[in-house]
Amino acid sequence: TGEAVAAWEYRSGTPGTLIQVARLPSPSARWRSGATFASAPPGSIRPTLGFDDGGALTASWYWNGVVQTASRPALGTFSAARTLTAPGPGVDAPALAVGALGDAVVAWDRFADPVRTIESASRAPGGDWAPPERIAPVETAPNPGPYLSPPSVALDSSGRATALWGIAGAGDAFRILTADRPAGGPWSAPFLLEDARLINGPLRMAGNPAGGAVAAWPGRGPRGRSVVRVSARPAGGATWSAPVTLSSPAREAGQPSIALDRAGDAAVGWTERLATGGSIVRVALRVAGAGSWQAAQTIGGAERRPRGIEGFLTASLPGVAFGGRRLTAVWTECSLARGSRIQLFVERCAIRSTSRALPRGG
Repeated sequence: TGEAVAAWEYRSGTPGTLIQVARLPSPSARWRSGATFASAPPGSIRPTLGFDDGGALTASWYWNGVVQTASRPALGTFSAARTLTAPGPGVDAPALAVGALGDAVVAWDRFADPVRTIESASRAPGGDWAPPERIAPVETAPNPGPYLSPPSVALDSSGRATALWGIAGAGDAFRILTADRPAGGPWSAPFLLEDARLINGPLRMAGNPAGGAVAAWPGRGPRGRSVVRVSARPAGGATWSAPVTLSSPAREAGQPSIALDRAGDAAVGWTERLATGGSIVRVALRVAGAGSWQAAQTIGGAERRPRGIEGFLTASLPGVAFGGRRLTAVWTECSLARGSRIQLFVERCAIRSTSRALPRGG
């Protein structure tokens, strides 16, 4: 349909947060003004959205110790909220994936120290939500604290679901794990992607209808700095590649984001901190059919301090997406500039973007 919908948290004058949504009815239209999402009660946070190929939309969010969801047909009205989890300690914000035919999976972590697990609920095409089930077995952790990275999920056109998560172990150990579930079947035993050293940061995963997937996470490099690590699974495959490092081992890196298109082209964006105190955004591309990632390119921030910038120039929160045969990246860029009359530093921030055509034959 060409429709786009955005959702975010909003704190009004009343206690707690509200979720607001805004619509872009078509690519040639203007964004409609944001409005309160009526299906989510006050105090709801962490909204996620997913379209199917027919334009039906599913939303999921966290509210008051439970995970909730609502859905609507293409260009229609959202249903009332549906609670997926039983109230209980330690339920965290959900991750949502929606398939081409309207099937969906929501995953979340549940912890009540020292016990931890990953849970999910699934919906078949045209069906209702099934009762929650465990993805990961219950674990008693050797050190306190919840899962440091909430799960990420993906669905392919066959209905196969994939989940990615991380759990802290003894000392600074941190295991990156994944599991699969065929349509209508049980979750597989967890597969260890990497037994890494602990870095506090998000895990990201993107999948495509053909069953390909790319995962990225912050790991610890040989110099002790945080680096961006990636692993990929080919379309229709079951085996993940050995993890590789995309970022510079000489800089602290983090905030990874991933895009994966239907053809198998993949892109990862991330930030790297400079010795000057600023930061840059870099992107690496892997063309469909290629076995390796291209050299990363700097697209945001500046290696050297631009003229007129008295303080730091920081680029952060990158996002990447494919559209047709183009890759688009967006990020936030902030700078400190000295005032003209008084000696004050003023922070100026803007949303930047760039795009590039994919190589022919990729």
